[in-house]
Amino acid sequence: MILETREGTHRPFVYDRCGISVLPEASAGGGATLRVDDVSPGSPAEEGGLRKGDRLLNVNEYPSSDLSLDRLGHILRGPVGANVVFKVRRGTREVELTVTLQKRV
Repeated sequence: MILETREGTHRPFVYDRCGISVLPEASAGGGATLRVDDVSPGSPAEEGGLRKGDRLLNVNEYPSSDLSLDRLGHILRGPVGANVVFKVRRGTREVELTVTLQKRV
C-alpha cells in the first residue's frame, strides 16, 4: 500500500470544542433534522445545558435543515471562547442555550 499526501492532510485534527455528537434524523414533515446523540460529561455542552435527545432547530441562527454535518463541525471547532447559540426542541418545548467553546484535550 502506498500512502500519498493529499491537499488538506497537513492540517492538524481539531476536536470539536463543544462536546456533543449529533446524528441526522428524518423529521415528521419529511425533511431532516439533527439530534444530539451524546453529550460528554463535563463538556461545554453539558455546562450549557444541552442534553441527549435534544433536536437542534437552529445553531447560531442557521436553521438545522440548512446545516450539513460538515458545516456544524466547522461551527463547533470555532475559536476558543466563542459562544454558540443552540435553539433546541426538548419534548414539546423550545429552549435556547448558549455554549462557550473551550479547548479540549
